[in-house]
Amino acid sequence: MARTGRSSNKPPDTPQSSDTSFQNPRGELHRIGIAREQQGLSLRTVARRMRKSIAEVKDQEQSSSDLHLSTLYLWCEVLNVPIEELLVEPKESFSTPVLKRTQMIKLIKMAMTIGAAAESDAVRRLADTMVELLIEIMPELQHIKSTLGSTGPACRGRVGRVAENTIADSFFEESP
Repeated sequence: MARTGRSSNKPPDTPQSSDTSFQNPRGELHRIGIAREQQGLSLRTVARRMRKSIAEVKDQEQSSSDLHLSTLYLWCEVLNVPIEELLVEPKESFSTPVLKRTQMIKLIKMAMTIGAAAESDAVRRLADTMVELLIEIMPELQHIKSTLGSTGPACRGRVGRVAENTIADSFFEESP
């Protein structure tokens, strides 16, 4: 397969990404090259199995190349290793937008839980106002449910289904 006049050494199915928040400090994204060498497979053998050029395979196995998930799975097939073995742990657990969304979800669940557990109307109204403001800031939060279940007006003051079912007193008696 002949190369076109691209300025990058990356193959066409390798997305160029400026977001390096998930790279480790050395810029490694995967261990494909290491796995191939440990198995004693040549670039030619891998290229033949993948139906790609040797140059393309060589570019993809560079630990800093940002590959499509489908390409990583192809490598898993060719090397016969699970994808977890090929990936490098990120330096951060999640990107900043994902962390902020997670914090907002925790905050709205807390406000809903406070509202559901509140014994006074003032605290309940305050919690409901907090929920409304959070949904105003982030509309996708409207589908989030409280950790205590539904907090809607129809559910307040109701006991759960477990409390509706009675247990016979004989259940608690000791048998001889």
